Amino acid sequence: MGDKKKANNTADPNALVVAANGKALTSLGAVGLKVKVKDIRYDFFEGSWGQIKSISWCPDNRFLVTGSDDCYVRVFDVISGHCHRIFRVSSQVSAVQISPDGRFLAIGGTNHPVCLLELSSGHFIRLFEGDKSNQNKSISFSPDGNFLATATYPWDGALRLWEVSTGRCIRVYKDIRVSNVSFSPGGRFFATGSQYVRLWDVTTERLIRDFAVNMWGVQHKEVCFSPDGQFLASAEGAPWHGNDNALLWEVSSGRCVKVFNGHTRPILSINLNGRFLATGSMDQSAMIWDSLSGRCVKILAGNGSWVSSVRFSPDGQFLATAHGNILRLWEMPSVRFIRELGGSSLTAAFSFSPKDSIFYTLNDNDTAQLWSLSSGRPVRSFAEPTTSTYSSFRFDSHFSPKGRFFVTCGSNYTARLYEVASGKCINVFVGHEKFITAVAFSPDESFLVTGDGGGAIRLWQVSSTGRCIRVFTINGGFSSLCFCPDGRFVAIQTGNYIHFWDISTGQSINGFPGSGYITSASFSPDGRFMATGNSEKLGAVCLVEVSSGRSVKFFEGHTKSVNSFSFSPLTGRFLATGSDDFTSRLFEVESGICLHIFEGHKDKIMATYFSPNDERLLVTTSADMTSRWWNVSTGNHLATLHHLKKGFLWATPPDKGAPSGWLWTDRPELICVYKCFIHNNGEEYAIEDLPAGHSDRKKHLDVYNDQRMVMNRINNPEKYQADIRKITGKSAEAAINSRLRHNPILLPEGGDQP
Repeated sequence: MGDKKKANNTADPNALVVAANGKALTSLGAVGLKVKVKDIRYDFFEGSWGQIKSISWCPDNRFLVTGSDDCYVRVFDVISGHCHRIFRVSSQVSAVQISPDGRFLAIGGTNHPVCLLELSSGHFIRLFEGDKSNQNKSISFSPDGNFLATATYPWDGALRLWEVSTGRCIRVYKDIRVSNVSFSPGGRFFATGSQYVRLWDVTTERLIRDFAVNMWGVQHKEVCFSPDGQFLASAEGAPWHGNDNALLWEVSSGRCVKVFNGHTRPILSINLNGRFLATGSMDQSAMIWDSLSGRCVKILAGNGSWVSSVRFSPDGQFLATAHGNILRLWEMPSVRFIRELGGSSLTAAFSFSPKDSIFYTLNDNDTAQLWSLSSGRPVRSFAEPTTSTYSSFRFDSHFSPKGRFFVTCGSNYTARLYEVASGKCINVFVGHEKFITAVAFSPDESFLVTGDGGGAIRLWQVSSTGRCIRVFTINGGFSSLCFCPDGRFVAIQTGNYIHFWDISTGQSINGFPGSGYITSASFSPDGRFMATGNSEKLGAVCLVEVSSGRSVKFFEGHTKSVNSFSFSPLTGRFLATGSDDFTSRLFEVESGICLHIFEGHKDKIMATYFSPNDERLLVTTSADMTSRWWNVSTGNHLATLHHLKKGFLWATPPDKGAPSGWLWTDRPELICVYKCFIHNNGEEYAIEDLPAGHSDRKKHLDVYNDQRMVMNRINNPEKYQADIRKITGKSAEAAINSRLRHNPILLPEGGDQP
C-alpha cells in the first residue's frame, strides 16, 4: 500500500471500509477495516455465473443441464425454474451431455479428461482418460448410450470413441481437426465439424461424405442431425469472408438445400428439431428459422451477451437459450418466453423455525446449517451422506410448523427427518425414483408430503415408522406443493392449474385454473386466499379466492419475473415478493398498495421469508450469495449475511452505497486493519495493514468483529443505538454521517460490494 497514503484514497471501490471520526483506541475512526474482496470472490462469494457454454436436456424434458466457464455444472428443474443441483469440477466446462436414458451426465472441460457422473445422485463413475491437456469441446452419446464420442479441437484435433461401460477408448480418428461431433439418430453414423462437414460410418470407420468445400479460414463449428436423420445442419463462420451462415444438408445426397443468412457475426451454436432451426451468435442474438422456407421466424435479443448455446427439448416443445450467464426457456412453436431458469445460490433455501429463533441455510458441502437468531452463530449442521467426488448442493429443506423437526431432501431420492433439539436423524423416507424437488409438513406435524421430478407425490406419516400412506401421480410434473392451513388438503400446482387432494381419501377435489403457466402458489394464513405467480403477467402476483377460484387483485410493480412470495404468517396483512429484477416488494394485501421496495441485492431474489414470531422482520435471499434482513415497518436494511465458501460474514450496512458499520466474520483473515493518523490540517493518513498478532490489530478487531453489535441491530435496536452512543458519543446515523463528511462515499452507488 506504500508507506503513507491519504485515507480518502486508500479505499478500493470494491472494498468494504468501516471507519468514522474518533481519537481513542476504541473509536470508529482509529482504524479502517477492509474486507479482502478478491479473497472472497475466489471463494465463490459472487453470485454471478460465468458464460454458459453448453446445454443438455433430460429425455423426459423435466430437467436441463448447463456447463459454464465458472467451473460449475447446474441442473435446473424446468417446471419450477429452480436450480436443483450443482456440480463443481476442476476446470472450465465446455460441454455437457446427458445419456439417452437420462442416467448419466458426461462433462468435458479445459485441460481435463471427460468425466461421467450419475445424474440422480451426482456420484462419480469414471474418467475417460485421453490426453489430459485437451479441451473437450464437444461430447455426443450414441443413441443406445453404449458409446461416447469426444472432440478435442484445437489441441490434437482427434476424435475419440469410448465404451461407456468400461471407459475404454476403442477408436481414435487422427488428423481430422474435429471441433464438433454428433451421432445420427439411428446410431450408424456420426457427423463432424471442422474445415469440412463430414459423415463417418461408426462401424467401419469409413468416411462416407464431405458436405462442405474447404475454404481457407472457414470453420464449421457445430453440426447436428434432424430428429429423423434425413438432414444435417452446420454453422460456418469466418468474419473476413462474410460467412456467418447456417446450412442445411440432405444426408443421402450431400446436397446443400438451404442457407440461413441473417447473423452479422459468427454463429456459436445451432440446433435442429425438424420444423425449426435455432442459431445463437456472437452478434448477441438467437434466431429461430423455418427449416422448410428458410424464413426467420423470430429474433431473440441477447441483452448485451453472446448467445453461446441453443437447444430444443427432446419433444420439441421448448427451446433453451444461453445469453451469456443467463438461461432462458421458450415455448415452441409460438416462441413465447416462459422464464429465466436459475439463480443458484448457497442461500436460496432458507427457513425460520417457529420457536427458539432458529433459521437455516444451505452450505456448499451438502450440509444444512442451523443458526441462532439471537447470537447470529451456527448452532448445528445436518450433513447428508454422499459418496460423490464432485461437490453438489441439495435443493430443499424445511422446519416442521411447530419447530420440532427438520427435513432435508434432494440426494439419492430420499428425504431425511431430523429432530431439531438433538440433531438426530430419526427417519429416512425411501421410495421416490427421481430427485425430490419439494417437501411440505402438515400444520399438526403428523404428515409430510414429498414430490419428485417424475411427478410422483408421496404422503408419509411423521412417526417412527415413516410409513408411506399413499402416492399421487401428476402427469407432466408439478411446480410446487403446499398444505392448506387446516391440513385437510394438499395443493399441487401443475401447468396452468391448481389441484386439491384430500389426504384422508386420496381423491382429487375441485381446483381452479390460473391465467397462465403457474410457477408457484402460497396460502394466506386463514386459507381464504392463495397468491399465485404465472407466466402471463410479467412481474405480477395474483390473489385468488380459494372457494371460487376468482382472481381478486394483482400485485404489480416488478419489471421481471417474480420468483418468490410469502404472506406475513401471524395476520396475513402483508405479502412480500422477490423478483429477477434484484428487488423485493412489500404489499398490503387488503389495499394492494406497495409499502416498501427493498433494494441492494446484486442478483435475482430467490426467496422471501417473514419471521414466524415477529412480522416486523423480513429476510430476502439472493443468487448474489447473501441474505438481507429488513425492518418491515420502516423498510430499513438491518443486516446482511454473506456466505463464503469456508465461512460467513455478518455486516450491518446503514447505507447501500457505503456499507459502513459493524461486521463479524469467522474468517478474521479477510479483515485488514489500517491505523489512521489525522494531521493538523484535518487530512487522514493510513499506514499498511497491521500484521497478525499485533496488539493494536487485536484490540480493533475486538471492537469491530463484535457479534453483539450485528445481532442487536436485528434483535434489539434500542441496545444497538445505546452501544453505538457509548462508544462514539453519537447516534449510529450521526457517527456514520460524520465519517462520510470526512470521507465521501467509499462504495459508489451501484458499485460492486461484498
